[in-house]
Amino acid sequence: MADGIEQVSSAAAGLLEAIGNLQRGDIRDLAVSTATNSSSVPSTSRSSEGNAIAAELGRRFPTFNARGGRGNTSSKKRSSSSSPMSREGSSKFGRPIKHIVHKDLVVIPNPNTNQVPSHTSKVKLEERGLIIHEFPFDRRWTPLDLKRNIESHLPRDDILFDYLKACYGTLVIPKLAKGVRMDGARIIKLSGQGGVYIRCLDPLDEEDKDEEDEQLLYPSYAQTAQPSDDSPNNTVGLISSPIQQPVNVSEPEPFDLGDSVPPTAEEVLSFPDMWNVQSTDDNEVLVNNEILSILTPSDHEVPLKIIRVHRSLIREDMIEIFSDPYILKCSLQAIIINQHGHDEAGRGSGVLREVFSLFWKECYESHMLGETERVPYIRHDFDRNKWEAVGRILVKGYIECQYFPLKISKAFLVACLFGEGSVTRKMLQDSFKHYVSNSEASLIEGCLSDSIQCDSAEMLEFLSAFDCKRKPTHENIIEIIREVSHKELIQKPQYVADCWGPIVSHLKIYFLMFAPWMICIPLYCQLMSK
Repeated sequence: MADGIEQVSSAAAGLLEAIGNLQRGDIRDLAVSTATNSSSVPSTSRSSEGNAIAAELGRRFPTFNARGGRGNTSSKKRSSSSSPMSREGSSKFGRPIKHIVHKDLVVIPNPNTNQVPSHTSKVKLEERGLIIHEFPFDRRWTPLDLKRNIESHLPRDDILFDYLKACYGTLVIPKLAKGVRMDGARIIKLSGQGGVYIRCLDPLDEEDKDEEDEQLLYPSYAQTAQPSDDSPNNTVGLISSPIQQPVNVSEPEPFDLGDSVPPTAEEVLSFPDMWNVQSTDDNEVLVNNEILSILTPSDHEVPLKIIRVHRSLIREDMIEIFSDPYILKCSLQAIIINQHGHDEAGRGSGVLREVFSLFWKECYESHMLGETERVPYIRHDFDRNKWEAVGRILVKGYIECQYFPLKISKAFLVACLFGEGSVTRKMLQDSFKHYVSNSEASLIEGCLSDSIQCDSAEMLEFLSAFDCKRKPTHENIIEIIREVSHKELIQKPQYVADCWGPIVSHLKIYFLMFAPWMICIPLYCQLMSK
């Protein structure tokens, strides 16, 4: 028994040594070549002995099969793992990149338009062919390719434009980093799910220079005509009003809005109490000579003055031009210089009206506070000369082309024209409701109607924003609102009222009393809103 064990052990040792030699590359190659070349050596007995030895080793050493299995498994793993790599190299995974994206291209013809076109505006753009549907934008386009492809679909070849981004109903020029230009990929990304908007730097056609209707005021009190000699009642007619009714100058009647017409120079002299009463307020100035110098035709023709303003510097240019008081005695013609330094093609009263409109749009944003109605606020870089120039712009715009800035607070203007004593409580309260936001105006209405508690958190926060020093109650809330509105609309802009007073008094000839003036402007606004 012991001899048998020794024989098996020696055989196992020899087999392990042979297996170790097979792991060496040179011996394995030699064994393969020897087995191939020596075909005369019998292999049947050798294979049978090897099978017997392997069976005995497997019985006595169970881990022997595991080692062999691992070797086979690793080779299988290597072979199996190599196949996916080969497949990956030979095929592509993921969705293919879509280079062409079709979007609507919307051309905004007016360089002053900052709002996304409404349904009505889009219909007009469709009729003019300024909306190109399913425009093929390519992500691979360079900035030059993008510009050329868009220009090929525009009505003219010389049109310059800006790329716009629609942001909550407003069109803004996207701010790109330094050195980055708009290309195909960026324009597709910025447009999102909507269309691509571009805006012309110059008006596309003459019709694109027209201003919004609500910015123009054609008052019932306009420039007057001299009475004819054969008129029995010395009647005067309205130039701009479609309804002309005679007024008997020799027999003044009580004020009636339906029968009121602007007075002539002779009629101004028939109101000595209004025009010549010495006022205790320094803001009340006597303007008889100035008004008559405007209304009474002189022996020579009115001098013509051509003003040139840059579209991008409209506010600075207008203030510099109107710093000269003599400009009120001149008839104006305007020329607009575009962003490239060239004169725009438009001429006439429409261009002058556009100049006034552009000025007041900038003035609202940079020199006034408020929502629907606004009042001027004091700036450290604005002295008396500049505020007086703004007052001349107000007067000249109304006299020359009947343009009136409707966003200026009515209570503030009445105080400038007729003095603080002419501002009634209701007028002050109504102007203050238009001065604050819609939600704050609703809060004021709720407190005045007792539907909202006067000491509520919202009302206390609202009053604290205006630095109110009193605790609101149901008994004093009306007085507090009046005090706050008086401070915001009359007291704070008082310096501007002092500067404007002597200049805007030229408009008294059109509004002899604040009552028709306060009715005329809101009536026009109501008609335009319907």
